Amino acid sequence: MALQRRLYSTQSLAIGGGANSTKFPVKNFSISRERPMEPILGLGLLKGYDQAQKGFETFKFDVKCFLPKSVQIDGTVFKTMCTNAEIGTYTSFQVTPGTPVLNGAITNISLDNTVGEFIELGLSFQG
Repeated sequence: MALQRRLYSTQSLAIGGGANSTKFPVKNFSISRERPMEPILGLGLLKGYDQAQKGFETFKFDVKCFLPKSVQIDGTVFKTMCTNAEIGTYTSFQVTPGTPVLNGAITNISLDNTVGEFIELGLSFQG
């Protein structure tokens, strides 16, 4: 007989937005933001005046989700994310509660199916 376990998660990842978005229970997530700044030379002092942004602000979003049996994954979710990345269109996603609606391109999809553990889905986005 298989071991029966119950998973509790307070956050969920919604991909695609709208009423028909796919939701996954979240294990953990991280966001890193890069804002390229350059010091301005003023009054003979480097960085003595201010800083100016010299490029686009970008972010990287990594999330680990559980894949329980109760969640039915729509077959078009991963296909849509990959197609959007190929044509340069962002996919919208949100961790609730926790983040506003973010838009980014999928850069990595991974599955971890260790024996005796919950199946984990790893997603990375860049925007």
